[in-house]
Amino acid sequence: MLSLWRSIFYYVLYARWQIRLPRQSQILIFDGTNSDLLLPLLRPWNPEVLYLRGEVLNLYCLARSVCRWGMLRDAYIDSYVEAVRPELVITLFDNDMRFYALSTRHPTIKTLFIQNGWRSYYADVFERLDQISIEQRKLFHVDYMLVFNRRIGDEYARYISGKIVTVGSIKNNVIRRSNMCRPEVLAFISQYNEGGIVLDGRSISHNDFFKKPDAIVLGALLTYARANEKHLVIIPRYQHNQRPERKREEAYYREMIDGTVEFLETNAENPSYAGVDTVGVSVAIDTTLGYESLARGNRTAIFSVRGKICGLKGYSFGWPLNVPETGFFWTNRADVIIFTQILDRLYSVTNEAWKAELSAFGVDNLMCTDPGNSILKHLLNGLDLSA
Repeated sequence: MLSLWRSIFYYVLYARWQIRLPRQSQILIFDGTNSDLLLPLLRPWNPEVLYLRGEVLNLYCLARSVCRWGMLRDAYIDSYVEAVRPELVITLFDNDMRFYALSTRHPTIKTLFIQNGWRSYYADVFERLDQISIEQRKLFHVDYMLVFNRRIGDEYARYISGKIVTVGSIKNNVIRRSNMCRPEVLAFISQYNEGGIVLDGRSISHNDFFKKPDAIVLGALLTYARANEKHLVIIPRYQHNQRPERKREEAYYREMIDGTVEFLETNAENPSYAGVDTVGVSVAIDTTLGYESLARGNRTAIFSVRGKICGLKGYSFGWPLNVPETGFFWTNRADVIIFTQILDRLYSVTNEAWKAELSAFGVDNLMCTDPGNSILKHLLNGLDLSA
């Protein structure tokens, strides 16, 4: 209850108040965060946006919400949906459980979610779904679940009814691949985060969950770079215009390896993607960008050591795929010798042999690609929404 009142206080104090009725539209975007990724695809329908993180508070819907039974949060969502009267509600947050029962409460409306990040068993969604009763899960239905790969779609289908559609990453699908121009560069993809985390019913410190895996992998990369005349850089999570997060990210890594770190800077519109495209080899622990980089055909190593270090299932490479602990470009073991062997292979393999390796593994099992998001466009057009 205290948490609820804190949330209400935050919304009232910091939200931009909206007095007018929400605008009616055939499409409603559920959660405005990152909605800029959807707007180019949805422009013909001029969608309305439901903000759920305190950015905007619609007073009309709030007033109607307090007069309804049930949780205030759900009542506000329902009031907004009823005011907009959409034919389709779409979200980029596949792990937002508030979305799953929307179809049950509004059976005439289609719903669609798009996977926006790599999923493990813990933290993201599946651990929480396992804790929900079967009776409650019977209320979960999403008409279209657009996912990175078929296997994660099967995992969702265990809990939520609806159609699974494999599309990969919609952002990755629209960013053109840059030509590699710095083959001597070895890049570490940052997942910088702050604070600890609660998983598997226990609290895991920031040091154990983030810093220890980062230090092990980055330390091995630094040693490899020095021994093999490679230029080590970090592809940052935050850009220079994202202060103060960027300053804290820089301090975190400089403390970790004694100030000898260089951050990769590009003038590209999408600097993280330009980064993985233009370096010789990229290394990720379990970040989405690492898997996107593989789908783009880049030489990429995945060192999924977090699960072993923290004693967690569902953090192995490619989960929920069942693959060996170590392969041509991946390992779940925090073993410097294995790291070195993988990096040697990635630097020495020819372009043709690398393509063959990705094909033999079946990179679509990790991350599908759909250039230009043609599948999503076809689906939207097939719904025959009024444009």
